[in-house]
Amino acid sequence: MANNNNQSSSSSHGKTLYHIPCWVIPDKEEVHNRTKEFVAWYRKSNRTLPSPSNKCMKVKDMSHGEVLEKIREEKKRIEDGCSFELVDQSASNKIFDDGAQRLVLKDGKKLYKPQKATKEAYGRVLNVVSDICEHNKPRTLRDIFYTAPNLFRNQSRSNKAVNQLCCEVGCNRTSLNVIAGDRGFVIGPFTFRLDGRPVDCNSEFGPNNKVRVGQIVPPYISSVSNMKNNGAKFVLVVESVSVYQRLTVDNFHNDYKCIIMTGKGMSDLALREFAKYIMDTFEIPIFLLSDSDPWGIEIYAVFKYGSESMAFDSENLANPLVYWLGVWPTDLTTLKIPSEKLSCKDRRKAKILLKKEFVTSDEMLVNQLDHMVISRKKAGILALNNFGPVYGLSDYLLYKLYKVMGDIMEKGKI
Repeated sequence: MANNNNQSSSSSHGKTLYHIPCWVIPDKEEVHNRTKEFVAWYRKSNRTLPSPSNKCMKVKDMSHGEVLEKIREEKKRIEDGCSFELVDQSASNKIFDDGAQRLVLKDGKKLYKPQKATKEAYGRVLNVVSDICEHNKPRTLRDIFYTAPNLFRNQSRSNKAVNQLCCEVGCNRTSLNVIAGDRGFVIGPFTFRLDGRPVDCNSEFGPNNKVRVGQIVPPYISSVSNMKNNGAKFVLVVESVSVYQRLTVDNFHNDYKCIIMTGKGMSDLALREFAKYIMDTFEIPIFLLSDSDPWGIEIYAVFKYGSESMAFDSENLANPLVYWLGVWPTDLTTLKIPSEKLSCKDRRKAKILLKKEFVTSDEMLVNQLDHMVISRKKAGILALNNFGPVYGLSDYLLYKLYKVMGDIMEKGKI
């Protein structure tokens, strides 16, 4: 292990500009060796999780023709004036499955009679998506909302109607040609083909090849083929674009042989699905780095266990084997990371999370949230800049990767 004397601690007039980290930083060779050891252990481990009950709602990726046929059937059902009942997506029909380690829609055959406003919103979305599919033109969730903003009143209502249509048709959202507005970025040593076109996620350009931006995460997994790993050992998902840019400029993805992704905050469906596809295809682990606040913890929990709104598609979107690198609330204390005081809003959010079934089933999440509430401290990832703009973030990542990989192998549990 290297000591901390390589850490930037420039002084001006005798005053230290940056904090000195109190952790021991592994050198590059140590991190490479630990990563190699961990990936070999990971690939040998049993990563298969039990399937949830057959009663649970399951949707699938459908071809354009299948979706069109299903939508026409659904329109006919509605127009014929049959009993207007929809799959129940209320909280009472969503559970955390301990075996599958993800949120699921408990009973895909449980129906309810919606109120007038829900009927109108669903009917409008059904017609809009029918038109989108007939012309085979992808549209965003925001586009759908603006087809009738006075009817929907807010995008949450139109989004719910889109999810409802997925349940009725039995397909995932991308099969409906509906995508998120903003998509994430990905960079690292791997290539693939997107609708037959070659995509290099590690391309460099500009003076001395120092401009590295990566690629936009593809909206449809079905359009991805011939994915080739050129040495990547793990996936690192980071919460913010600023952290992503910092790591790409530092060439972290090449120095430590990893794929870096960001969803610009809460990861959208395309990024979560693509990360899982990479994990399964290359047989490499996923690590996630988020802010040490209730919202950062929620980003990790949604990435790992799935979201309540998309519980019907958790089989494709949840990543139960993702590992949380930090920033942990306990890190703020043990590693003396500069922090801020939790606001009342933050504390309320933390207490709400502590009541969620997928949180209460995760001992580590409970302990970290409890520590946050008791200490009343929070910090963003960029608080690590207090240890210097050059090394702070990278040194923390090396320390946590080395430690977390070692702890997981020592426990012997994937």
